[in-house]
Amino acid sequence: MIRTFVAVPIPEPLILAAGDYQEYLKQLEAPVRWVRPENLHITLKFLGDVDSSRLQGVIFAIRAALASETSFSAALGGSGVFPNSRSPRVIWMGVDQGASRLSRLVNRVETAVAGLGFERETRPFRPHITLGRVKSNKGLSPLLSNLEMNPFDGGKMSVDEVHLMKSTLTPEGAIYEQIEVFNLRG
Repeated sequence: MIRTFVAVPIPEPLILAAGDYQEYLKQLEAPVRWVRPENLHITLKFLGDVDSSRLQGVIFAIRAALASETSFSAALGGSGVFPNSRSPRVIWMGVDQGASRLSRLVNRVETAVAGLGFERETRPFRPHITLGRVKSNKGLSPLLSNLEMNPFDGGKMSVDEVHLMKSTLTPEGAIYEQIEVFNLRG
């Protein structure tokens, strides 16, 4: 079984900016397990454990679903927590521009893999990049107020490809490997 997800990669300049923002937030010493900057991405669909014999079918379905999609611009900005500030579990930065196009990609991928028996996501899609996961709600007040007062302002990026990724969980954190690249038409 291969733990997989479909994602939009983040370009190096924005990874560096997000890493700087994480460093700023880390100084607040909140109980958060931070995502390594090289692992930052926008998840379109988490597939979970996929039998290797089904992988080619998944690749074919996603490639067909995205064949008519064109590249577009997105802008990263804003930050907050999921599900809410009373019980935060995820620290995120958002997508200011390009959210509707990302939603369209999500719908296409969801439809493609639903035809292969993967369950549709029931929660509404909120494009974001996970910066960290909250380990405890104690001592989070400085972090929460800083997220609100000093939101991330990351800049623009071109969304011109989607990746199928493999995720291997280790005690030090997840290790991601690219399985396939789906180029959007330029």
